[in-house]
Amino acid sequence: MPAATDPDQGALRAQAYELYGLLPGDFTGARNAAAATLRSEGDPEQSKRVKALRKPGTAAWAVNTMVRRMDERLGQLFDLGAELREAQEDLDGAQLRALSTGRRRLVGAVVQEGRSLCRSLGQPVSEAVATQVEATLQAAMADPDAEGAVLSGLLVEPLQVIGMGPVDLTGAVAIEGAVGSRPGTKHRSAPLAAVVEPAETPDQAAARLLAEAREEAAEADRQQRRATEVQARASKRADTLQAQSLRVRSQVEELRRQAFELEHELDQVERALATAESDRAEAEAARERADSGAERARAEVVRLEGKRRR
Repeated sequence: MPAATDPDQGALRAQAYELYGLLPGDFTGARNAAAATLRSEGDPEQSKRVKALRKPGTAAWAVNTMVRRMDERLGQLFDLGAELREAQEDLDGAQLRALSTGRRRLVGAVVQEGRSLCRSLGQPVSEAVATQVEATLQAAMADPDAEGAVLSGLLVEPLQVIGMGPVDLTGAVAIEGAVGSRPGTKHRSAPLAAVVEPAETPDQAAARLLAEAREEAAEADRQQRRATEVQARASKRADTLQAQSLRVRSQVEELRRQAFELEHELDQVERALATAESDRAEAEAARERADSGAERARAEVVRLEGKRRR
């Protein structure tokens, strides 16, 4: 579980760690019950913080569960990720190829173990979710900050490596800045116990329902803003890639044109070469005939001169 030096922040992380270890269907009720308890105990600010915790998606829940119950296997995975990063920094191609082969096998095995774990908990995951889990583990292997986010056990969204830059962790962790580390013990937190609400008067119940409705509306607004931000980033990236695609396509067309011209030029050169080779063969034959004629003529001269002297 991630550590925190601030008491309130530490309490929030501890509470969040319990909540994010629950099954997805139990999360919302347990979160609201915990927030209500804090409010009844006179801590409205902490109650708001707990109530603002977002429900994790299925892939994020699966990774959080693997962090709590498969820490040794994930430790192997992230140790390998550290070795890959080191080999990349050292530009060790042979080591990179060997480690990459091991990474594919290990990631596949860990994802399958994670699926078996989730299935044993009554929460099977689909192939699509398994793909998101794999992408999250790959991101954690590639980026130390992403590794810390995964090991916090507080993911709300899966991670993904995009391009060569660092993994975008914006909004991916329930509590901003919460990180975990590899060395540690297995986390097997018990499910959050049900909390019995104190009796309320009708006015108190109405006020509570109104406050909860406002908090829910605020959470919906936050999710809408985040969705808008994600959509804007995705749209910007799509525009960038579209421009890049047009540029590359133009370059490909130019290279094709050049290749066509070079092939035409090569065809002409090869035809000229064939003609030149033929001319050279004829010239060599003519020279050989001339050499033979000259030799015969010289022999005849020698013969005639000898005859005259006699």
